Amino acid sequence: MNDATKITVGSTTKDNNYIKQQKITRVKATVEYHIYHNGKIKYRLIDETGNGTEKTQETLKNARTKAKYIYHDTAHNEHEIGTYDIVVTDNTYSDYKDKLGGNKVYLINVSANISEYSKDDIKFKLTINTVRPYANDVATASLLGAMLNTGYTDFTFNGGSNDKGESPAPSKSHKNGTNLDLRYLRKDKSGGVVHLNKNDEKGDPCGWKGLDVERQNKFIDALILFGWGSVKAWKYWDSTTSPSTGKAWDEWYTEWKKEHPDETEKPILKNIGHLKNHHHHIHLQSYNPTLELMAD
Repeated sequence: MNDATKITVGSTTKDNNYIKQQKITRVKATVEYHIYHNGKIKYRLIDETGNGTEKTQETLKNARTKAKYIYHDTAHNEHEIGTYDIVVTDNTYSDYKDKLGGNKVYLINVSANISEYSKDDIKFKLTINTVRPYANDVATASLLGAMLNTGYTDFTFNGGSNDKGESPAPSKSHKNGTNLDLRYLRKDKSGGVVHLNKNDEKGDPCGWKGLDVERQNKFIDALILFGWGSVKAWKYWDSTTSPSTGKAWDEWYTEWKKEHPDETEKPILKNIGHLKNHHHHIHLQSYNPTLELMAD
């Protein structure tokens, strides 16, 4: 018997002696995400039901139970990252609907499935630091794309939602695994903690002097490329938003400018908005990826 078919037995008339066996088919589908280095994500829906009947795209979107991720690099090579089980739950948040148009929420347990990939120059490594390890399956494609585009091996995932799509306290904005948190990147590439309201270059946590501004900006740009329209962080160089570091940064920048007289841009985080309590991680929101259904 196909594992998508379940047998139920019950009475079909008022006569309980008349018993009829009924087959109920549960549709199952795999979604295949093709992640391109230019930020585009194409997807294909594959019927895994096994009963030979044709399904509509809407039916397959609603029935997806697995997600496969394939990255396409700048040389047009394909990298199969993995195939993961999808956790399906009801959508109780109207502002965080499924990006493919399904009628549920489709989540990937990042902690249980995603850790690292390496082939030639295409690589990433991700450490988990969260009790809310779920991202929706589309956002997972975007996260993989941003990590693979930059190729760092010291990413730390600070969380999305829980397995019901909820955003547990004290976080309120990570519903349905769409908005995600990630730790800042350090100069020493250790993956250790960064607190941008501190001035220290070393230690765990280190302060803003230990932040790898160049790599962090490249990663932020990649996250924006793959669909997050807003990245929240901490403006450590601004005395208004960060009084414990603003003055020290001004003094540091005066000396830095003497050593880099031709530089016209300040060495600070770009394309971010300041958000309180975000001195130790970036927050991704306003998710709107570029998606395309693949033709067979």
